[in-house]
Amino acid sequence: MSEPSSVDKQKTPKKIRSKHRRRLLSRLAQSEATVSELSSDSKLRMPHVSAEIKRMRDDDLATSDLPPGSRGARIRLTERGWEMLEEDEWSKVLELQDLPLDRDSCCVLFRDEENLTLCFLSPPKETMVQIPNRTQKVSPENATSTRNQWVSWNWAVLSERLPRWFDRTNFEVLNAPPELAGPGSIESYADKPPIFGLVRAKLLDSQASPIITPGVWFTQPDQIQRAPLDEPTYHRGEWILGSPHSKSPDIRPSQPVAAIIKERLPRSVLLRSARPNSLVIADLSGLDMDGNEYPIGALDHWIEIVHPRLSETERKRRLNSLRDRISTSRRVKVEESTLRKFRKEWGRRTFAIDDSRIKSIDLRGLGKAVTESLIRWSIETKSTSLVMEIKHQLPESLLSRIASNQSLRLIIMDNMTSHFSSFDTLEIDRIRTLPWLSYRISSGETIPVRMIEQGKTTNFSEEVESTTISPWEILGISSMNEEFHHEIDSSSVTIVRSAISQYPNGDEEWANQMEARYPLAAWIASPKNNRWQRWQRVSTRLESEWMALLDLDHLPIERISELADQAPESVKQVFSKAITSKLRADPDNLLRSWPAIDPTQANSGAAWLASHFIQNSAWLPTEAYSDILGWAVEAWLSHPPRESLGALIGLKWLYRIENRSQDEFDRTVLRIRDIGSGLPEGHHLNTWSRLHDHSSGKKEANLDDISHFIRDLPNSWWAPFSSEFLVMILNSPDVDKFLDIEIPWCSAVLRPIGEISEAPGLSSTRHHGCDPGLVGPLQSYLRPFKGISEPSLNHLLDLLDALESVKANRTPSVGRTHKLSGWLAQPGEKWPDFTMTMMMEGDINISERLILRKSGFHSELSETDDSVQPLGS
Repeated sequence: MSEPSSVDKQKTPKKIRSKHRRRLLSRLAQSEATVSELSSDSKLRMPHVSAEIKRMRDDDLATSDLPPGSRGARIRLTERGWEMLEEDEWSKVLELQDLPLDRDSCCVLFRDEENLTLCFLSPPKETMVQIPNRTQKVSPENATSTRNQWVSWNWAVLSERLPRWFDRTNFEVLNAPPELAGPGSIESYADKPPIFGLVRAKLLDSQASPIITPGVWFTQPDQIQRAPLDEPTYHRGEWILGSPHSKSPDIRPSQPVAAIIKERLPRSVLLRSARPNSLVIADLSGLDMDGNEYPIGALDHWIEIVHPRLSETERKRRLNSLRDRISTSRRVKVEESTLRKFRKEWGRRTFAIDDSRIKSIDLRGLGKAVTESLIRWSIETKSTSLVMEIKHQLPESLLSRIASNQSLRLIIMDNMTSHFSSFDTLEIDRIRTLPWLSYRISSGETIPVRMIEQGKTTNFSEEVESTTISPWEILGISSMNEEFHHEIDSSSVTIVRSAISQYPNGDEEWANQMEARYPLAAWIASPKNNRWQRWQRVSTRLESEWMALLDLDHLPIERISELADQAPESVKQVFSKAITSKLRADPDNLLRSWPAIDPTQANSGAAWLASHFIQNSAWLPTEAYSDILGWAVEAWLSHPPRESLGALIGLKWLYRIENRSQDEFDRTVLRIRDIGSGLPEGHHLNTWSRLHDHSSGKKEANLDDISHFIRDLPNSWWAPFSSEFLVMILNSPDVDKFLDIEIPWCSAVLRPIGEISEAPGLSSTRHHGCDPGLVGPLQSYLRPFKGISEPSLNHLLDLLDALESVKANRTPSVGRTHKLSGWLAQPGEKWPDFTMTMMMEGDINISERLILRKSGFHSELSETDDSVQPLGS
């Protein structure tokens, strides 16, 4: 969390008295805007907006990207403008009285027509809230029987993603609310004075009944009184667009919808929501759909488009020749000009003779004429619902036919045209990340909608049984859960052994015969391409660890997050390698696997998948980076998987490649540190947060911390502190337990003074250089082990040899872990010209330092100390 802002306790915050000024300041707090946009959004006349903007410029509350008076200038708030807004909010917060005990309470702090400022005591769980017209009264005899028959509710849409938290006790504005222990209890309320979260919102229906008096607290009802939109029109259609609220009925449009979206990722998520029981004509790169067969009937329209000047008789003759050539093995003669155009525009695509089989059509790589012919075919021959993506500038007459088609469900375009101006529209939600979109109906109301992908959810058994066989043995790999073994019943030993002998190719017929009585044997003997279907049948009869045998190449990629949510950490470890390979091999897999779930409500599977999006971002399309920094980061941090170091590295890379400010990155780092510190010991983010605390001076690392550092983190991350850590280890009575793993001490300790830390968020940390005082503790510890060769000891012996050599001003001896390890302590100018072969023979960490020619020498290492004698002297 970044540094909180504060207000002068001696100074009374000023209120904004001007209605025009408050509206414009509130609107500019959302984003910069032109004068015309400000007029439209604030419902103020243009002359009034222009005059107020001029006064705001004079008062240093607003500025713009162009000189004053320039057409199209985008107005934005200055620092003084933000301060004025904050002062106005402080004035209202300080006036709040009669605070409720229920942390789920909220109130209307201020109203200006449909514009509201809402106050919460805990983070709002929804993007829309219900506002009553008066105080709710509960009958003391029956809490469920209320005298609320005259209470009506209006919907309000939050205009901001997160509240601003005002601490009245310390007069600070915080970036996040404090942790609530025992919310709702009187004790926790008394111990922790409430922090007030302020959010701007807008009434969905400004003409509805009056709302509750500002400052009066209320809670959300258990049930909604009415749906946000007209129920017959927007909640009873044949397909599910999404959900605006957890207690609201799903949005089911009965009229066609126009999506004005340019970005590939939200298009793909939307297509996945709209595709059930429809014909999809779109770029299917983000969908796991078969669209590689094309209707031969579309050639009837294509021949008209490419040969407009030919007579109808000649076109029909050429069409029949072309159809015969495609549908038969005979080499039917086709006019050269027609055949040349066909090969150029259709390529080697496959045609379905039976057009009724076509459920989806992939427009990838197709030109305007082919796209137009496919759309014409769908309009004339298909009675099923149509989902279309327009990628080319189509004729006006065709656009009119599309708009008037009774079967049209969804049309996706880059820009709105007059043909679809009366449609309900979907656009990118500029406040919330995917899967949220902004849904504007023809009457003007706009609500956020969380897209829902329709599909079957499989519930997996989480029962754990004892075992004597494991998936790790079958796969031939090690696992973080080596204790898991399945005990095979004596009557089924032969069957299971037979199944193992058939792995990995499998035998589907044999597995089908075994499934009812021997589910484990059937599972092991399943062929890769049929394993997913079998898992859906036998998953409740097997431990979840057996998911490790699933091959991600043979299961629906959009179900990966669902599977990962049910998988134990040991299985996720197996899946991690597979999903990394799939994301890097085909960037479209990002679109196919992106979960349609709100990041704040992401489950562990979505969080795990989001972490892989982040750590593999360098291999993913650049246009997805902003969504990864938005949705993926939020989802990842909602349930950070244990192995999250790759996501940390990817996040650092993303902020650099996207040219985000260092302040923004630092705020994110501090937020991750706060989350990591609350995670269990052994979680990699927890270990990193401890290193962050040590680096920032917030908390000195102890031996337990150091043990986690050297086991869980890359050596380069803790290298700046390696000298002091090694001294603490050598002086500890438990030194031996720290040295049971191989640690390349030479490459960590022998680094240049001032070298920048490679750890994400620790760029201000510099290597202090090797401590000359390290020689004494090394000699004391290693003296009993003279002549003994152990992998963990060899690294320490090489480090001691390197330090003794530079102190004695002699050529370093041949190292044990790397022949050239001793040169890391020598001045760089003394280094010979090593060949690549010489540098690569030995420990890879030392090889890296040699290739970079990074010497850890500094003058204090060569100063003579008579109290220190070489080991063995």
